[in-house]
Amino acid sequence: MSGHTIVAGARQNDRTLIGVILGASNSEIRYSNLIALFAYGFEKYSTTSVAVSEYSELQKQTVDQVTSGISAAGYALEITDVTLNLNPYCTTTADRAAGGYSTGIDISKAVILADLSKQTLDFPVFRQYADTSKDQVGTLTITLCDPQSAQTAVQAAAEADKPKTSMLSVIVRGGIILLLLCILAFCIIIYVMLQKEKKRRKSRRRPRVL
Repeated sequence: MSGHTIVAGARQNDRTLIGVILGASNSEIRYSNLIALFAYGFEKYSTTSVAVSEYSELQKQTVDQVTSGISAAGYALEITDVTLNLNPYCTTTADRAAGGYSTGIDISKAVILADLSKQTLDFPVFRQYADTSKDQVGTLTITLCDPQSAQTAVQAAAEADKPKTSMLSVIVRGGIILLLLCILAFCIIIYVMLQKEKKRRKSRRRPRVL
């Protein structure tokens, strides 16, 4: 038997915790343990948002380092794409959070292959605390291509940015144009018929009155 079980949430200072108690011997212990669990979580852990602005300068520096490394090695490669993917939040112990943190991007394990026409480099993005521990909060991805592949990538991006016309929209536009042409033709026919009728009436002789 599962015993006394509960799953509940608690919110404090814009933080929400989910608590789970399984197999408690009675209802009173179940609730007291859950309250203690929430109190421990709110007291011992801290959750903060991760902002892109924290890593903007580091991202630029990393791109410059990769560019310099390619140039120094004499590789015929170009950077075609740079993407920074960050977790929205970072949770760590309250003691670590109290000591503050610094930000960093780890490029120590980056390997650039000269004979590969297209390759992707993934750099861990992290927070480092006063006790030297780190929490990875995202990844900086840099794509490298040879000049020919880079040109192809640029052209593909340009094509992707162009407004796309679906087959349905083409059919709808064609139908509207055809309808307008039919209306125009109908109006012309009516006009011609009215003109003919007008001429016919004019050419009809009036009866003479003796």
